[in-house]
Amino acid sequence: GYASIIKLEEFYASGDTQYKMGFFRVDEVTDTGGDPDYPSASNPLEGCFNCYIEDVYGCEHDTSISCDPAIPNDCGGNDIQCILYRQDKKCENCLEYFYYKGECSVSLTECIFDEDCPGVETCINISTCSDDREFECTLDGECGGTCEERDIGQLKKVLGGYDCSDCEVEDFYNACTLNSNNANYNRCDVCAEVYQTPGLMVDSRYNQLDQATERASLCGWGYNQHIGFFGFSPQISNISRPYLSVEGGSIYSKGDIFAKYAPPFGKYNASYLIEAGGTISNFISSSTLSGIFEGELSNRPAMHFFLNLGARYSGVLGDLDYLGLVTESEDRSGASYNKYDSEIVTFDTTEFNTPLNGKVIYNDLNTDLDINSPLSIINDAIGTRASGIVVVDGDLNINDDITYSTPGTINYLRQIPSLVWIVRGDVTIDPSVEDIAGTFIVLGDGGDCSIPEEHCGQFISGAGGFQLTVTGSVLARRFNLGRTYFTTARDPAEKFVNDGRLQANPPLGLLDLGQSLPRFTEGL
Repeated sequence: GYASIIKLEEFYASGDTQYKMGFFRVDEVTDTGGDPDYPSASNPLEGCFNCYIEDVYGCEHDTSISCDPAIPNDCGGNDIQCILYRQDKKCENCLEYFYYKGECSVSLTECIFDEDCPGVETCINISTCSDDREFECTLDGECGGTCEERDIGQLKKVLGGYDCSDCEVEDFYNACTLNSNNANYNRCDVCAEVYQTPGLMVDSRYNQLDQATERASLCGWGYNQHIGFFGFSPQISNISRPYLSVEGGSIYSKGDIFAKYAPPFGKYNASYLIEAGGTISNFISSSTLSGIFEGELSNRPAMHFFLNLGARYSGVLGDLDYLGLVTESEDRSGASYNKYDSEIVTFDTTEFNTPLNGKVIYNDLNTDLDINSPLSIINDAIGTRASGIVVVDGDLNINDDITYSTPGTINYLRQIPSLVWIVRGDVTIDPSVEDIAGTFIVLGDGGDCSIPEEHCGQFISGAGGFQLTVTGSVLARRFNLGRTYFTTARDPAEKFVNDGRLQANPPLGLLDLGQSLPRFTEGL
């Protein structure tokens, strides 16, 4: 028979380690008759999944009397104890695979290779009926369906059994550990119920030896009458896929928002809101969960990013007076100040040795900026201002960590370090970098980011195995998040921590932008 789907979420039961989570079942089971491939103790199934140990309790005076150690006096009192007297090794499902063999061109004996045949005979493919894969044929008229040629080595069928016992358990974490065409580490000799089908197992349970581990694996093969057989190997697991997380903040996009993988069960991409003008895929918000877990509020009205109006950039999150920030309005004893009373200085790492004091740190026109050594943004203890802006009129290449220093005594909000990066190109982060800090406004050079073109306004996290933590916010025309970090604790590959610094202490000239973003009542 063909497989029908039982939704996984219908099987979830929190706080328990004993539940099967779901599988593809077969609607019809055919009597095997004298099939020599039918599994038995002498012909065991190979490949066991969801292996576990079942504790068997009995009364100490007669272990044939079952009991529950959690129930007082379950053995009748008189200090008769309920004891653990046996541990059975079991697997919830097992698989075994069978493949088509050929036949010798003249003698028609079974073969796999030419050398299996006598003389100069060759090993050729066979044909069987589409409605009866065991029946060899030469013409469609011999079958209820069609006569189809079978390549040597093509999958013929999968035997699947459930409630297996008498298992040899080598590894409790075995789930498609080897290629699904082969035997697996574990094997069972007895299965109480057997289905003969080209079927597919979906393996998802809490392992009894490690209750903190969640499993969700597709193993084996499935069959569809339109596309034929399809295989899943190795395991597809919800604990081994990188994802991004925004803590204390929302995610906005003018167009689509796409993530290759959804976060694992119980984890979220954003705290509050995920909103896009297009389609949202594989995103979950902790505050607005919906049943299908595919993101929230799809196909909303378009959210415009900062539109370049020449001297200013304007968007739904506020206005950014770019020209006003970088243009000298007043000269004070050889020092340049803009109209917001911020000193304009040329970029130099020594500017970070003291509090930023509201400065606009500007690199040369049409020049990329490389951060090749660690930067630490320090707090202000002298009562001036610890916020500032770095303006990059090109690409920003971050090759080392950028962090906020551990604050000392903070008496006023203006003492909280808060750095805004305004980039008229791309932000590219080296895969070795693990921490960057600040609010990143990635405006780009006006190029098309849907292609994308270089310098168009991309935030590129780098394709590496380290976790990236962004302490602050990122506003960009396009995100390219390529980190592959994952752990059994299911930490995000890219973690965006909205710490509220821009709202608490916005740099001069960006007060409008700071007020438009969400506000917080805890922390900074």
